[in-house]
Amino acid sequence: MKKILTLACISALLMSSCSTDNDATYDDINAKDFDVIQKTTVAGKASGSLCASSPLMVTDSDSAGEVYLKSDGTYLYITYKVATGWQIDATNLYLGEHSDIPTYSSGNPRINLFPYRSTHGNKVNEVVYKVKLDDIPTECFTFIGHAVVTKLDPGTGAPVYCTHSWADGEPFGPHGKSLPMCKYGCSNNAKQPVIPGR
Repeated sequence: MKKILTLACISALLMSSCSTDNDATYDDINAKDFDVIQKTTVAGKASGSLCASSPLMVTDSDSAGEVYLKSDGTYLYITYKVATGWQIDATNLYLGEHSDIPTYSSGNPRINLFPYRSTHGNKVNEVVYKVKLDDIPTECFTFIGHAVVTKLDPGTGAPVYCTHSWADGEPFGPHGKSLPMCKYGCSNNAKQPVIPGR
């Protein structure tokens, strides 16, 4: 009975995803070790100094929240935080060489092949990735932050619609956004932090 219930829950999660991508192959994934913390309430911030922040865009002009990057010199903390009335269903994160970003022939990023990704429980409004700086392959790298988010009904809290969102940055393919970063000093150059969209 437990196996049937578990299977039903997994099937429901997969069917409720708003992905239109039929390519669910996970071969050749270069998965990384990382920690993910998910929260349903706001309870503090990651340690370290703020390197960058970016709106989490659901359209060209509408944001569902923010993405923050912080560093303590050993780890990079990437925090996805949505506004009231939204929840985070899944996150996908790329930190690496720009030339190594997995893409479709259309130029869109293949988020299902990003090395850092996770699905999240109901009503999660904050997700923190903790990545060792030494695990990022180069001194300077490209950051892409993607999330599947759901708009919630303000009265009932029931899901209204689900959509893709991107940390704002330079256009990458028809839908993606990317940001150049450097891990030590956590900036787009050795002196000034990058604050996209500000």
